Amino acid sequence: MAFETQDSSRHKETARLKNQEFLEFLKLKLCFPQSLLKGVPFLFLVVTICFIFCVDRRLRDSLERRFGVIIDAGSSGTRVHVCSFSLQNGDNLILEKDHYLEAKHSLTVCFQNASRVANLGFIFSKLLNFVRDIVPEPERPRTPIFLKATAGLRLMHGDIVEAVLDATRGILIASEFSFEPSRAIVMDGSDEALYGWITVNSLLNTLSNELLQTFGVLDLGGGSFQVAFDTNSSLNDQSIRNIPVLDKTYHVYSQSFLGMGLVEFRRRLYKFLKERDQLTSNPCFYKGVTDVIDVDGREQSFVETSGMGSFESCVALISDVFVEEFHFSVGEFRNRWNTSIDNFIAFAFFFDRISTFGLSLESSLSDLEEMGRYICSEEWNVVQNTYTSVRNGAPEHLCFDMAYIYFLLFEFLGIEQTQKTVWFLQSYQGSEFGWSLGALVHEMNLLLHEKQVL
Repeated sequence: MAFETQDSSRHKETARLKNQEFLEFLKLKLCFPQSLLKGVPFLFLVVTICFIFCVDRRLRDSLERRFGVIIDAGSSGTRVHVCSFSLQNGDNLILEKDHYLEAKHSLTVCFQNASRVANLGFIFSKLLNFVRDIVPEPERPRTPIFLKATAGLRLMHGDIVEAVLDATRGILIASEFSFEPSRAIVMDGSDEALYGWITVNSLLNTLSNELLQTFGVLDLGGGSFQVAFDTNSSLNDQSIRNIPVLDKTYHVYSQSFLGMGLVEFRRRLYKFLKERDQLTSNPCFYKGVTDVIDVDGREQSFVETSGMGSFESCVALISDVFVEEFHFSVGEFRNRWNTSIDNFIAFAFFFDRISTFGLSLESSLSDLEEMGRYICSEEWNVVQNTYTSVRNGAPEHLCFDMAYIYFLLFEFLGIEQTQKTVWFLQSYQGSEFGWSLGALVHEMNLLLHEKQVL
C-alpha cells in the first residue's frame, strides 16, 4: 500500500508537527550571543570558525565586506559555496551570507570517459558564472577560491586524481579570481568529518556557549560516510582531535569511512552479487523488475540485475557485504561511543532520503523500518509514479537506499541501542550543513592572519 490519500495526509501531518517541534526546540535552545569572538590559529585549525553567524545588521553594514569561495568536488556532484563576510578591526571575520549552487556532475565522471572531458569546462562555467553573479567585479581579484575533493577522488587511481586536479587548476588560474595551485587538493577524510562537526555546531551556536551540549554529526556522502562527535576522552587517539574554543577544549572524534558512501556501497553490493552469480535474485531491487547497473565505476561494466523486493533480506545482504568489504563485525562501532552527546544531526543522503518520503526530522527505528518494508515490497509501477522526483537519486534505488540507511544507523552505529537521537536536517537559517563552510572559514582565517589577499 502506498502512503497516499487519507493515510498519506495523516503521515505527512505527523511529520510536519514533529518538524515544527524541532524547530521550536532550536529556537529555545540556540540563542545567538551579541559578543564577537576572535580566533587564534593553532596547528591545522583556526578557532575563528566559531565566529558569529548572526549579528546586528547595523553593525554588519559598518564593516568592510569580503568574499570567499569554496568548491566541493564530491563523488555525486560538484558544489560551490560563495560566502560574504564582514571584516571587523582588520582581524575578525563575521559571516553574512552563504550562497550555494550544485552541479549534478562529478569531476571524476569527466575523466572516466574520454568523451566527457569537455564536460569539465561546462561544470566550471556554470559554477563560476554563479560566483560572478554574487561577487562584484572590483572584488574578484582579491576573492580567494579553494577546491577540495572528497571520497570520489580518494577512491580513484593517482593518475586520474592528478589529471582532475591539474585540469581544474588550469581553469581556476585562468579566472579573474584569486587562486593558487595549492588551493586545489584532495581532502583527508578525517578533516572532512571534523569540518562538518565545526560547521554544524557553529551554525547552531553550541561552540560559543559552554552551557549548551554540542551536536554529533553523521554525514552520508556518495563515496564515504563521516562521523564526528565530542567525546569524554582526551586520549592520544589518531581519531580524536583537540579543538580549543575560548576557555574550553573539545575532544572531537572524527572518522571518515571510505567506501561506505551510499553510491559506492551500492556498487560494491552489486559486485558482490555478480561474483556469486546472484544478480537474478537481488533483494534490494523491486520484484520482477530488471535493471542495468554498474559494478566497478566504469561505463563498460554494466550488468543486469533482477529484483526480489525484500527489505529484511536486503538488510541481511548489506550486512554480509559490509563484513567482507570492511572487516567490521556488525555492532562493533558501538564500542566507540565514549560520549555523553545525546543529539546527532544527519545530513546529505540521510536527509535526502528522509525528505523524499516526507518522514519527520526525528524519525525512529520503527519509522525507517516501516518505510523500508513498504518501499521494497511495493509494485515498481507505483514507486515510479509516486516518487517521480528523488533528491540526488533515482526511484529504482530507493529500496536499497532505505535498507542501507537503516543498517548504518541501527546496525552499524547502534543509535537506538545507545539511546541517541538523530535529527535529519540539511540546513539551518539558510546555511547548508556539511564540511564546506567550516573549511572555507578556516582557509579565510589563515589568509587573514597571513595578511594575504584579504
